[in-house]
Amino acid sequence: MQRPETARWHALVLTLPEERADEIGAALAGGRLGVHFEDAGATSTLVRIYLREPDAIEPALEDARELLAAYGLDADQCGLGQELVEDGRWVERYQASLKPFVLGRGFVVWPSGTGEPVEGRHALKLVPGRAFGTGEHPTTQACTELLEHRVRPGSRWLDLGCGTGILSLVAQHSGAASVVGCDLDPLAVDVARETAAINDGPSGIRFVVGSATAPPEGGPFDGVVCNISPSFFQTYAAETAELVADSGLLIASGFLVEDAVSIANGLAEYGLREVERVERAPWAVLVVERASTA
Repeated sequence: MQRPETARWHALVLTLPEERADEIGAALAGGRLGVHFEDAGATSTLVRIYLREPDAIEPALEDARELLAAYGLDADQCGLGQELVEDGRWVERYQASLKPFVLGRGFVVWPSGTGEPVEGRHALKLVPGRAFGTGEHPTTQACTELLEHRVRPGSRWLDLGCGTGILSLVAQHSGAASVVGCDLDPLAVDVARETAAINDGPSGIRFVVGSATAPPEGGPFDGVVCNISPSFFQTYAAETAELVADSGLLIASGFLVEDAVSIANGLAEYGLREVERVERAPWAVLVVERASTA
């Protein structure tokens, strides 16, 4: 009898000092399926970062090397590597283990789709077994707080590299009249649409396949939030800047504090000046603005 096929996940593996495992593990898990911690001795923790697809391995390894270096850790000494995990139900079990957590000043995230209401906070439900990138990453937290503060009532926003669509929902609930979320990954777009649907399908929000080089219709936008990677901003600064309307804002993140100056300078070459910087060591978030031509 033929055995049924099982989904095959790829994972990064590394061993970290116990006192740094939670922080580094959460940082590396941003935008990926999730993270699992396992005791590896009195002072060490084995960490697995689960990935969505095989071609995500090399970028994830590079991110890990860069982040470990920022913490003064050597990748080889941490045993950084990869492994194949044949377990089609890992995502469901992982999400079932997550507890609701507060996000920004006005939200609470329910990773498993359900949870207890928190007074004064709007619940953001994720799709069990489908969602990746729960919103725990420090850059997502910082972007949320900036959206709550910076979104003007009636404005039009783009969530570039939307993932699960959490930041799109935050922008919409913070007062945006319309929000477009786009991602190169069709799976991410499908998940974002499902996420919007189980959150009562807020009006004025849509998700499409797209990128800085193939942007969705409706631009330029009053605001763009983009939580991706330093290489993205270094490569696509011009294309990203074109998405920002006169007097509009770009909230940019996904890079380390040490990269913030070079990324701000690169965006400045295309008319976007820095107006705010938030640091959640080792991560940074930039708010840049296009001057009005009126």
